[in-house]
Amino acid sequence: MNRCVQSMSRWLIPAFATACLATGALAQQGPPTFGVNVLNTPLAVTGSVTTSGSVSLAPGSSVSVINQAQNPVPVQDIREPFQARGIGSIGASTPATFPAVPAGKRLVIEHVSLRVNNGTTASPDTCALTNSDPLSGVDQIVPQPVGGNALNHIFGASVQTKFYVQTGQTPQIFCDFFGGASGDIEAFISG
Repeated sequence: MNRCVQSMSRWLIPAFATACLATGALAQQGPPTFGVNVLNTPLAVTGSVTTSGSVSLAPGSSVSVINQAQNPVPVQDIREPFQARGIGSIGASTPATFPAVPAGKRLVIEHVSLRVNNGTTASPDTCALTNSDPLSGVDQIVPQPVGGNALNHIFGASVQTKFYVQTGQTPQIFCDFFGGASGDIEAFISG
């Protein structure tokens, strides 16, 4: 048995020394390195992502949300129906005026109807839908005769439109008649 231990020692010591030398050589080289490239390209994200705090994008960046037809992106309709009546007089001094658009809202006028009683036989020049911002533009409305008698003509109009009125602005309808006629305007807007 003593001979067996001596024989094993003869083989184990050189093998152990070789293993220690090989490990020491690897330790001197350091850990292995790998080439890493970082590209400035969008990162595709699938599944859900949780964030906290604020998220900002560089100017010109965009975000795309792509869902399958069986799992559409949830949306909420924030439109509120609106209808109002305004009373005024022919001429620029007293237009038919409607309530101002509340803070945080934008009014989209989609229909205008009006009745103009000019008290004479003068024919209408034009009516204009505008708002309190003189740079916003106007939408022209041309009333047509709808009734009256030989001394008193009534004109009316019913038109579809797409006219935008921003927060704090007041929708207005002005009517002018040839010959400076006077009379009343009654108008309705909805959107």
